[in-house]
Amino acid sequence: MKAVYEERQHYLTRELKKLGYHFVDPQGAFYVYVEVPTAFTGSANDYTDVLAEKAKVATIPGDAFEAGGSRYFRISYATSLDNLKLAIKRLTHFLAKESITN
Repeated sequence: MKAVYEERQHYLTRELKKLGYHFVDPQGAFYVYVEVPTAFTGSANDYTDVLAEKAKVATIPGDAFEAGGSRYFRISYATSLDNLKLAIKRLTHFLAKESITN
């Protein structure tokens, strides 16, 4: 299982970099802590709502794990590689359509 999760982590972080996201390198968890793009003026909560509504990608705002005002959200890789590929496809389409980048 360790090799499977490492594969998923490497895939997700590589693809998030390609999309222009900045994030904290995972340190043994099953998620990536991703910075909300600077071009997005709302909160992390707002951004995760937009991702859920428009990109159909579920993430969790950083405010759920730290004091208010977080500019980060979590995206888990404790799912299948196929689901991660679908999420990246949806994020790619969303970012191209919305023009929200770092």
